[in-house]
Amino acid sequence: VKQRHCEICDKYFYHTAYWRHLTTVHPKKEKLKHSCPHCSKVFSLKFKLDIHLQSHMNHTDKKYSCDECPDKRFASDEKLKNHKRNVHSKLAASHLCGECGASYSNYPALYQHSKRSHNHS
Repeated sequence: VKQRHCEICDKYFYHTAYWRHLTTVHPKKEKLKHSCPHCSKVFSLKFKLDIHLQSHMNHTDKKYSCDECPDKRFASDEKLKNHKRNVHSKLAASHLCGECGASYSNYPALYQHSKRSHNHS
């Protein structure tokens, strides 16, 4: 049973996951030591900054491209795999965008698409 409640984001966690959540998602200000040189975001862990820095990469600098979507490029192999699973897998048809017909394997992927492509929140 998930017993620990995060009062910041109103989610519940198992005991050990709760502490990991607090330190990575809601770190104390004195732990924020890794600043993004491109924007105002600051991170407590360097790997989180490294992941964030990918969002500032130029399209042409992204090494991984989708063989089914010629215009799609990704900063990591993991992001390309997520794209293929969310857009091109057999499960992808289970969540359709009502505006453009794009299909996704899960609701969070459809939600992100809707925010990015149709300016919905």
